[in-house]
Amino acid sequence: MTGRIKLPFKLGDSKKTAEIDIIETLKKEDFSLSEIVRYGFPYRPTTLAYDPVQKVLAIGTKNGIIKIYGGAFVECSLQHPTEVEIVQLVFRINEGALISACRDNYIHLWNLRQKKPVIASSLRFVKEKISRCLLPLAFNSKWLLVGTYVGNVYVVNLDTFTLSSYKIMWNNAIGMSRSSHPGVVVDLCQNPDDPTRLYIGFSTHLSSPNTVPLGQVVCWNLQQKTSECVYTLSQGLTSLAWHYEGRQFMCSHCDGSLSVWNLRANDKPVSVNYPHTRICKEESPKFGPVTKVVWSAVKSSGDSFIIFSGGMPLQNDYPQTSINTSLKSSSYFLTILRGQAINVLHMDNAIVDFQVITPSPHIADTPDPSAVVVLLENDLVVIDLKSNNYPLFESLHTLDLHESPITFCDYITEPNTIFYQNLLRLQSKQATKRTFSPQV
Repeated sequence: MTGRIKLPFKLGDSKKTAEIDIIETLKKEDFSLSEIVRYGFPYRPTTLAYDPVQKVLAIGTKNGIIKIYGGAFVECSLQHPTEVEIVQLVFRINEGALISACRDNYIHLWNLRQKKPVIASSLRFVKEKISRCLLPLAFNSKWLLVGTYVGNVYVVNLDTFTLSSYKIMWNNAIGMSRSSHPGVVVDLCQNPDDPTRLYIGFSTHLSSPNTVPLGQVVCWNLQQKTSECVYTLSQGLTSLAWHYEGRQFMCSHCDGSLSVWNLRANDKPVSVNYPHTRICKEESPKFGPVTKVVWSAVKSSGDSFIIFSGGMPLQNDYPQTSINTSLKSSSYFLTILRGQAINVLHMDNAIVDFQVITPSPHIADTPDPSAVVVLLENDLVVIDLKSNNYPLFESLHTLDLHESPITFCDYITEPNTIFYQNLLRLQSKQATKRTFSPQV
């Protein structure tokens, strides 16, 4: 930026005043720009995490931004050293710490207990790509389990933030007698009734997308360091969910089905169900994948509470070039099964992730979910599970503004009053009128 400044001055004792031009060039060193606050919904979100004790929510994005939301007007933004996609976020519950697993195979430990959160430690996986992380169910656990695309599971010591010598190789997990590779580690979970048993979910739909997807679930004894049971699935696996009593677990699949398994019967599932068969009119229907399932229960009545995303019928008459559009449309739906009642919620955008909110973080308590937080591509909604018809909670944050790249910006100092009033009136007509939940 260049400008001309005229300065008056006198020559000697002369009473005449002359003027000279001084050319002033502004450089970037003359400015001190700093970020004060970031408003709006994160751009291109990828994952969601929740701390049930601190009641803090974290959203990760494709460009390395972490957005943290607390109570009313409590929010902050964190930036990774590089613009890298965040694969998963995991809170260390009630410890003021957050773990981020990134696409560049780095795992970062963030310290949130100070005014400006910073990365306290980092660890890089050199030879394998990170696919899934699990923080064990016990509070104050110092171990982080990390699954990879190769199919191995590693253990990270969070105190020293180094790899432990304990690791689970995929061939030891499925048994040396099986030669076929089980695929990617898509999920890790522990039996809530016996945390010494780790259940590792494998699937081939990510490693071999052009073949018929198959899945396996392995029960691994963490103390004995042995594989106790292998459950062979006829379809690709997307997620695992436990019943809180620890006697059965549920699998969500790439073909839109849900299967339930008993612990001692690994030859076949107890049931295989396509929840949306009743609304499909085709004779041989096809369904979109169920991307995630959560199995919970209502404390007062004991009814099962199953929440999952996707799994909707696909249009068989779609042209081959539009199959991705059909699969995408299935991801707009969240299904809530409570007892025998089924409710299908159609979202404005595709579902990226969701978290079920329960009053207690302890695994021995009945879950009794109160809400479900749904992360969409361009929005974040919180659904009240205690009220009829599942209304939304009103947002306390500026989610109507988005952090997408800016293409134009203008500033009007004195807008026309009539124009401004008409603009406000038009905005009020376009705004969707919703009835929000009365719950606090």
